[in-house]
Parts: sequence; structure tokens; C-alpha cells
Amino acid sequence: MQFGRQITLSETTRHEYSKVEFLCSPFEFLENAIFVSWVDFKGTTYNSNNMSVLINFSDNPNILPIFGLILSIFIQINNIPFFICKIYENKYFDEHFQAYNVQLTEKLICCSVEQLDCVHPTVHCVLSNGLSYISS
Repeated sequence: MQFGRQITLSETTRHEYSKVEFLCSPFEFLENAIFVSWVDFKGTTYNSNNMSVLINFSDNPNILPIFGLILSIFIQINNIPFFICKIYENKYFDEHFQAYNVQLTEKLICCSVEQLDCVHPTVHCVLSNGLSYISS
């Protein structure tokens, strides 16, 4: 595993991250974690520069997948990268664009890279009309 430069979080960001929801068992990460600009884990590079990931994909065709925008990346003592993501509200699948219409929410989650349903980052774009789409 390789990673980029270490990042120091502002007090405002630390306060905001104290309200994060965990997809794994909750743990104290603000004190012991090393926040980094990017991480290369098992051949896939993740960064916190407008990158989105597929967090959860259901086999049920009536349930839309859950995507998240990576805000921060941190590494714990066990050398497993974790992401703090802002969740997208998934509205519908657009047949024309072959992508999901999404809208960013204020909900924050924390998950490890090993918890992602797909390790490959997704493509996120905003059209000139303001609509956001993610293809997986």
C-alpha cells in the first residue's frame, strides 16, 4: 500500500466528522488515524479530489445502489484505508445516459475500502442543467 502526503484536519472538519455514521463497528478515529491525500490499495488509487465510490449494491432490481463522494481518506494502525464519504441520494436510473441520477446529501458515513461492494471508483459528472449522474 502506498499513500500521499499527510493531511491535518481543521477543527471545523473534526467537529463535522464527529457525527459520522459507521458502516462497520464504531471506533475512535479522529485521534489515532493518519489522514492522507490519496491511497493506492491493491492496485486501485483513491483520492479525496471529487472521487465517488459504490458503497452498496443490492441484488434486488428495485433497490438502487448507494454511492458516496470521498471527502477524506485515513489509515488506521492495521494499515486498512477508510473513507469518510458524503452520501448521494439516488433518484433513478436514466436509460439514455446509462447512469444513476443522484443528488449529494449532508449524510456522512465511514467505511473501509474492504467494505465497498465494488473497489473501482465511479464516474461522476454534472450536466449543464445541474443534474448529477454516476455510472458504475
